Amino acid sequence: MKNPYTYVFWTEVPYYQCDVQGKMKLSWLLKVMERAAGDHLTHLGLPYETLYQEGIVFLLSKAGVRLYRCPTAADVLRVETA
Repeated sequence: MKNPYTYVFWTEVPYYQCDVQGKMKLSWLLKVMERAAGDHLTHLGLPYETLYQEGIVFLLSKAGVRLYRCPTAADVLRVETA
């Protein structure tokens, strides 16, 4: 049974988000993590618009990244939130 509080998506590292050696910029990884948080809330039926109308804010309290090697351009990443 899938955990309803876990959200997973896959994304490809764009060439323009890599340095001159072809390695992914960490700034892009932070953007992907932000997207994951927002998409997860939407998946749970709590998009930012709904939270805003209710006067509720979203606060990211903890983030973790597990890299086995630095991703390069065109690599596909698995992103998971819980």
